[in-house]
Amino acid sequence: MQICKHNLIGFVVGYPYLRTTPNASMINTFVDDLYKTGKFEGFNYTFWDEQFATKLMKFQWKHHLEFLLEHMNLPQHISKQIIDRFIAVRILQGYLKSMPEQLYCFPRSGVI
Repeated sequence: MQICKHNLIGFVVGYPYLRTTPNASMINTFVDDLYKTGKFEGFNYTFWDEQFATKLMKFQWKHHLEFLLEHMNLPQHISKQIIDRFIAVRILQGYLKSMPEQLYCFPRSGVI
């Protein structure tokens, strides 16, 4: 199973601040469908406000990224995927930064 292979203990789901949007409904359905497969039993998850993460992404960084992508002459859908991944990283960084360090930092084997 891929989860064991990568030593994952949970996942963070980007979620719109306004939980009544069509995107919120799609996200809920997606997470529910994942759990119905039975492959995520005992696997933790949390929702994290994607709007907050997007706002945290500094104006300057967003424009630098868009500038680079524009000059790389990539198709629009590829550029959007790169920006979406960048935002996903910011969502995860925001979540991890809010958690106590001991929850996600584990000692290397043999080190106490």
